Amino acid sequence: MQIASGCRFRQGNCRSVQGFRKVPGFSNQPEGKCAPSSQTPTPIEGRCLQNSYNFRKDEGQSQWMSQCIRASRFLEARTGQVPSGMEGSHQAQQRSQTTSLHRQEPGSLPHPVQKGPNSLAMDNSTKQVKFLSVGYANCFSVKNKLAQLELVTITNNFDIVCFTETKLDNTFPDSLLSLSNNFSVVRKDRNKHGGGVAILISKSIRFLPIEIPSSLLSSEIAGVDIMAGGVSIRIVVGYHPSHHSKLDGMISCLEFLLSTRKNCVILGDFNMPHISWPSLTASDSHCKKCLSFVTKNGLTQHIASPTRLKPDNILDLCFTNTNILRDVRVGDLFSDHKLIHVTLSVKNRTKKLTKKVKLFRKADYASINYLLSNTDWVLRFSNLNADGMYEYLLSILHELIASYVPVKAINTLSKRHSAEILKLQKAMLNVWRKEGNSTNYKNISADLKVALIKEEKRVNDEKLTNGSVKDFFKFINSRYKDNQEIGTLKNDSGAPINCDSEKVELFSDSFSKVFTEDNNVQPHFDKRTEELVSSPDFEPYIIEHTLSKLTPKLNTTPDGIPALFLKNVCTAIALPLSIIFRESFRTSIVPTAWKTAIVKPLHKKGSRANPNNYRLISLTSSVGKVMEKLVRKQLTNYLNSNRLLSNCQYGFRSSMSTEAQLLSYQADILTNYICKKTTHSVYIDFKKAFDKVSLSKLKIKLRSYGIHDDFFNWLCAFLTNRTQRVCINNVFSSDRSVLSGVPQGSVLGPLLFLLFINDIGDAFESNYLLYADDLKLFSTNADCIKKDLVRLSVWCDNWQMGVAPEKCEVISFNHSKKHSNSASLNFSINDAIIPQTKIIRDLGIIFNSDLNFSNHLDVTLRKAHQRVNIFFNVLRHADFEIFIKCFKIYVRPLLEYGSTVFSPTSKEQVRLIESVQKTFIFQVFRKFNIPYISYFESIKHCDILSLEHRRIIIDLVFMYKILVSKEVRIYNDVHISLPRFSNNLRRHPYYIKSKLSNSTKNTCQFFTNRIISCWNKLPPHIFPSFPNSDVFRCNISFNFVEPFLILKHSNF
Repeated sequence: MQIASGCRFRQGNCRSVQGFRKVPGFSNQPEGKCAPSSQTPTPIEGRCLQNSYNFRKDEGQSQWMSQCIRASRFLEARTGQVPSGMEGSHQAQQRSQTTSLHRQEPGSLPHPVQKGPNSLAMDNSTKQVKFLSVGYANCFSVKNKLAQLELVTITNNFDIVCFTETKLDNTFPDSLLSLSNNFSVVRKDRNKHGGGVAILISKSIRFLPIEIPSSLLSSEIAGVDIMAGGVSIRIVVGYHPSHHSKLDGMISCLEFLLSTRKNCVILGDFNMPHISWPSLTASDSHCKKCLSFVTKNGLTQHIASPTRLKPDNILDLCFTNTNILRDVRVGDLFSDHKLIHVTLSVKNRTKKLTKKVKLFRKADYASINYLLSNTDWVLRFSNLNADGMYEYLLSILHELIASYVPVKAINTLSKRHSAEILKLQKAMLNVWRKEGNSTNYKNISADLKVALIKEEKRVNDEKLTNGSVKDFFKFINSRYKDNQEIGTLKNDSGAPINCDSEKVELFSDSFSKVFTEDNNVQPHFDKRTEELVSSPDFEPYIIEHTLSKLTPKLNTTPDGIPALFLKNVCTAIALPLSIIFRESFRTSIVPTAWKTAIVKPLHKKGSRANPNNYRLISLTSSVGKVMEKLVRKQLTNYLNSNRLLSNCQYGFRSSMSTEAQLLSYQADILTNYICKKTTHSVYIDFKKAFDKVSLSKLKIKLRSYGIHDDFFNWLCAFLTNRTQRVCINNVFSSDRSVLSGVPQGSVLGPLLFLLFINDIGDAFESNYLLYADDLKLFSTNADCIKKDLVRLSVWCDNWQMGVAPEKCEVISFNHSKKHSNSASLNFSINDAIIPQTKIIRDLGIIFNSDLNFSNHLDVTLRKAHQRVNIFFNVLRHADFEIFIKCFKIYVRPLLEYGSTVFSPTSKEQVRLIESVQKTFIFQVFRKFNIPYISYFESIKHCDILSLEHRRIIIDLVFMYKILVSKEVRIYNDVHISLPRFSNNLRRHPYYIKSKLSNSTKNTCQFFTNRIISCWNKLPPHIFPSFPNSDVFRCNISFNFVEPFLILKHSNF
């Protein structure tokens, strides 16, 4: 037999073939045609035993068809032929609009066609029924036993793991303790030397952490209520640090936890060695007190053999209040205490989750692009509206994804250890059973620990050193950032919600409560311009360019088309998208898929059981965002060219950043400060500003800004009839209508919000600044601010926006240290007094009323030191270069954000900031046994600059962006003056003077005064002939900056 040359089943590859049979229903067509015919000859069908694939051939036809047995549908072998219904058109118009890049036949391709489901990922779970298993141990510091703990947990198949004496603090993230993200963590740390307890619960088990009253928090106790096998069980773990310590607090906390009708299991190290549990007698007062508590509460103690050796004592105990316990066994040593195995008489159905992931990075894009490029889109889209066109395009894309994107099954809850480790563990347990704590057992145990460390180092090297950039960040973030998994929730009545289907509906109800119902009142809004915005251009080459600039990420979208896929098919898909975009804009029909959002809850702060403590993350169509980008670009250019946006608005605008706004704000405050005037600032907090925008009132403002005709109609269609559904673990809620607000997660949403809030300060007498919805009013005249607060209240009433007075704040920046009368000033809005403060956080920078940044430095340094300590826990077996890299990426940005505003000039504060990097370098050198000579020699060895040096460079580059490259726009001169000098002077053309005197510490610290000497002494050749801030940064050498450094070899 003959098989087409491009077919996977070539004659040389298919050695084992079963007999052929006739299959009706396929037409007899000449080679290269796939269209059906009125004749129905029977094709030949066969099977390849080696590859588990079926194949067949129509009689009289040379094209072979292959069928995956698992996929249950036929797929054409890649012979270069176009599938049925997608034949290429040879019209001259389309041939001129589509590049010939993908018109060559794919030919032989590197991997075979694989098939999978249409969704990006699918969970296939198989259930196993077993008794609930609990492990417990006093681990005597868990930091250096994580690999051992994970091995023991996997080997013994523990569902819950409890341990005491964890010796952890807040620098050790839960993500490290979650054992490769397979367990949820509930812990109570002592936050100083020793102590601490923790409970790890398998993610297949539903649970609810127990909230212990604040009066009982002194005890080291943690508890959870788990739901398994239709039974609710309370698991409690406690640690009593010393035999002679007081028991009162611990007993009170345990009695509180026992005041329930649930089955209770209490595990812990109670340090009560003088109790005879068979006879229930005790020989000292502390043990008698513990025994009295046990008998009073009807508890049964199940541990009968010593849990700690030399001396042999029963220190670790297991109590129950019912017959829930099926078996208890004392195992081998885990630390200086033994591991305890507890089996409960509750059957638990555990799920083995197998996640099928589509490997878009390994897709056969040659074949996909070939097929897309050879389709007559004009013919296919005829007689369809924009929504129908996009649905048709989606159906084709999903077929291509199913055919040409490989699928890989991943077991999400498994970790495999090497054969060497498993062999050592088995030998260790055998020796323990025969010889106990013998020398042979200790030697094998030591070998096992060494093997575990080697394996962990190998994994670290694969991900951090030899892996891609994506692997690096994924590995670090998985261990550094807290898990955002959503546990048990509580509804309004306080009942626990564990089922994902109930959780999504609960979140959906919570998110829907924020919407505003329009009051049908249309306020008057004056026309802002006589100009009209023109329609955007949707030419295929523009769309192709936009697609090629997409970030290649596998983002979740309602239509299942990630950005990575679009980027790889940008040329072939540009023409059909051009047709759809034009039709959509012309007819004001926005495809339904573009107006649907997948919402994922993200915890903010407070209790994780309260759904109101979550904010939504909206995920929308990547294809829809491409059209939004083109519309936004046109609208932004129109608004900027006509200067329709307020200069006080710094949010979501190019060349306008948080630092630019804060510098402008700081300059105004210092101007009043020099004039010995107090500046009063009121910070306004809007209630759910983006979600409460009235759509009918937004449309009024759009018309006043010159948005008419097709542009206006398309935006109206884009804003209305939107829906969203909540997603948790691939479980979706029902669709909910979005009644108000600019679309969250969209490209156009932020710009539309700026237009809605743009007129808020039109009538203000005092100064004001905006960053999106963050508003602050400031003036030396308190009466002006009070009047403006009334005007703000009226504006909010007219446009149905709300202010939260309890979240607003007032701060007065005093010009002297003497007691100010600002405390007697009462600012109010909606008859509610706005609270006053001496310290306020503004866009990430903490301002003090005396205009110094000591509080900001304290908070920032504490966070930086904490993050350094976290990374020494996260990167236990990483290389030297990885430590330096992580410091640059995760720690240094904390210290440098907003440095143009707060950068200190006092030697003491400069030393404090530099101490973060100095401490880190010293610890790293000590870890890797590198001789530490001096700080400056060490940073030279690491190829990094001092933090002070970097802050000066940041200041210089920021000044360059303001004066030369115009990359930063500040509608305030920030006290910069550009004097005119003759050209023959030996100085660069951007010489500046400061309008602000250096008479006080606060004015000396200001950006302009701080950097002016260094800036003016820069040689002319540093400035590139064509303005470019990156080139300017590279031209700044150490010699130019060194004279202005405070810290040097001699004093640090």
